[in-house]
Amino acid sequence: MGSNANRLRKIWQNYSGKNAGKAEKNFFDSFKTLFNNTEY
Repeated sequence: MGSNANRLRKIWQNYSGKNAGKAEKNFFDSFKTLFNNTEY
């Protein structure tokens, strides 16, 4: 894999990792709201 391909891969991985982190936080926050004041 060439240098340019590696650079593009790193950019893509950083972008997808940030989006995954945001989605996970939104998902968890939704559950915290839905199950507020329960034992879950």
